[in-house]
Amino acid sequence: MLSDTALSENAPFAVAGAGGAHRAESELWRAVLARDRSFDGHFVFAVRSTGIYCRPSCPAKRPRRDRASFYRRPADAERAGFRACLRCEPRLFAEAQDKRRLDGELALARAVQERLTPTRVPAIAGWEVAGLLEPSREVGGDFFDVVKVGPGDRLVLGLGDVSGKGVGAALLAASLQAAFRLLAERESSPAHILAALDHDLRDRTPPGVYATLAVVELRAASSRVCASLAGHPPPLVLEPGRGPRWLGAGGPPLALVPGATFGECSIDLEPEASVLLYTDGITEAEDVRGRELGRRFLRRVGPSLAGSAGARVEALRRAVSRLAPSAPADDRSVLLARRL
Repeated sequence: MLSDTALSENAPFAVAGAGGAHRAESELWRAVLARDRSFDGHFVFAVRSTGIYCRPSCPAKRPRRDRASFYRRPADAERAGFRACLRCEPRLFAEAQDKRRLDGELALARAVQERLTPTRVPAIAGWEVAGLLEPSREVGGDFFDVVKVGPGDRLVLGLGDVSGKGVGAALLAASLQAAFRLLAERESSPAHILAALDHDLRDRTPPGVYATLAVVELRAASSRVCASLAGHPPPLVLEPGRGPRWLGAGGPPLALVPGATFGECSIDLEPEASVLLYTDGITEAEDVRGRELGRRFLRRVGPSLAGSAGARVEALRRAVSRLAPSAPADDRSVLLARRL
């Protein structure tokens, strides 16, 4: 509707200047005279003789043209010393508009995140896998995926957490997940997958943007679990008759350290043992006293998880919700592999 040059960031439009500025102010003034509601939210006009600023559609009497100034946002007019009109309430209108815009962005982010989450998880002989993603109020960048490689003798699990929230984090998670699926089939090990992802993400993201990721490889009819981490919380190994233990080897978060390398670790699991991957939305969930559950919560609850992989994930979800009943401030994601 308006040229970006029409509006000054912190000051009214120049009266004397390029012809473009004059044409822009003429357009704004016509909107004020017409009380054109379609311009509400695009700018406000201030009246120097009253010290008040209004929406273009304000029903108040029109000022003289030489007493009107135009501003992009209510905050700009207020910095210039004007106060909001009580009739058309331009500040409240702008806040409501910002909220609608934010709600739309969050709805889009939630839709992206829902599309990322697998509705069905593949399986291979000797293993059962289940996952859960419970989105936060603001929608973060959690994702998980399970990729079946080759003729069905290899399963690659990935659980990641992208920095930030909202649409940006959701879109980056979608991009990272797509790259993960491609590299899971191409690379030979979890560490090689992370190294390739790190190089790819660092090349196409701005500084300060990063992601953590846990990658676990399972093989059909094999007890061996191979894992590598990129700045991600260590998976928890739960075995009948043994205490919980952490499984961890890897490197820094993806896209954070140039030339990063990633290590691996492998263990053999007995039947009914499981490996639990999770994001910090689980361990940083706060109880009714405002205390984080922490990894001690997983060590305490983990050994009690029983049944199918899906039943164990659901039992963990209920345990978290019972101790941290408030709506999550961060996504809560888990991925569990059970040895059959």
